[in-house]
Amino acid sequence: MTTAGRIVGNRVFFVREGATITVPSAGTVSRSAKPGDAEPEWIEFGDVDELGITPEGQMKEIWSPGSGAVLELKDIIVNKPKTTVEFRTQELSPLAYEMLLRTAALDDTSTTHTPHAAVQKKGVLRIEQRAQDQSDKINTIYLYGFLEVSGKVDFGEDVVREAFRFTMLTSTLNAGTLDA
Repeated sequence: MTTAGRIVGNRVFFVREGATITVPSAGTVSRSAKPGDAEPEWIEFGDVDELGITPEGQMKEIWSPGSGAVLELKDIIVNKPKTTVEFRTQELSPLAYEMLLRTAALDDTSTTHTPHAAVQKKGVLRIEQRAQDQSDKINTIYLYGFLEVSGKVDFGEDVVREAFRFTMLTSTLNAGTLDA
């Protein structure tokens, strides 16, 4: 990737843990199996107008005697690393209602739902980041983790916006590719 000032657009996709996939081969989405990009089970979140990635962890400082009577900082070790992705969409979708009301899986053909039928939502998140002209993909990230709605969703005169939080869980699937 070339270092440059950029405005970055984001496309965000999710596939639920337990979904049956056929690309790259037949299987089930899990902590150790993710679908290929062409898999039809990927659900796009629609217009994402904000996305942020926050790395966290407990910083453990190691001190050692310095040349004088003081201790000097020798090293820092990060314990319990945690990565959270927060993003906001501007399109109301069946997945938004599924997450908000914690229903079983909903899609474009769903006509009914039962709130709290499926509280936990785990799966694989795919983030595609593109430069301001949208022609060059600059980064693609695949993360396994826990998805939730982060806060209140208002329904009123303005465009409905949903904020989502995805917390990465440990997995060999967690990887990315820097492109242009």
